[in-house]
Amino acid sequence: MRGLAALLCLMVPMLLSAQATPRPASAVVQHPNATYTPVPGVDFPGDTAVTYRFAWAMAEAADSAHRITPGFLAPARVLNALAEDGVAPERVHLAIVARGPAAVAMLDNATYRRLHGVDNPNLPLLRELHARGVLLVVCGQTMMGRKLARADFPEFVQVSRAATVAQATLAARGYVFNPF
Repeated sequence: MRGLAALLCLMVPMLLSAQATPRPASAVVQHPNATYTPVPGVDFPGDTAVTYRFAWAMAEAADSAHRITPGFLAPARVLNALAEDGVAPERVHLAIVARGPAAVAMLDNATYRRLHGVDNPNLPLLRELHARGVLLVVCGQTMMGRKLARADFPEFVQVSRAATVAQATLAARGYVFNPF
């Protein structure tokens, strides 16, 4: 019992400190789950003269059909951080290439509801990311292997023949893939 009390004493301050402060005025992604906390004293900001091309290859979805896929939040944080650093939106090019469960997390509401019994919690965030210029691509091999169709995805999600083809194409266009 004492061990549990000690653990709670350690965990509660950590959980409280992990909460984001109010969203800064410079935040471009306003989705409530796209947390971003301004960092005081930054001495290595994003470079306003650089054109950023950054992508994420995602295979994992949330641990519950009711939750947002955590990886989809990373581009939102990057957009908000670079906006706070004053980087113009036209200098920021981001992409998500999703395969496996992460591709299923990009389904439209009707298909997601048929498979999981709930609306797709990822769609509001994905719509906002798309509106901010984030390229959203699903693996065609995942789509075919799971007996899905192009019509099962929102029109703003693009389909590649394979995730590896999308990744190679983006790399050839100068995108760097985030290893996290």
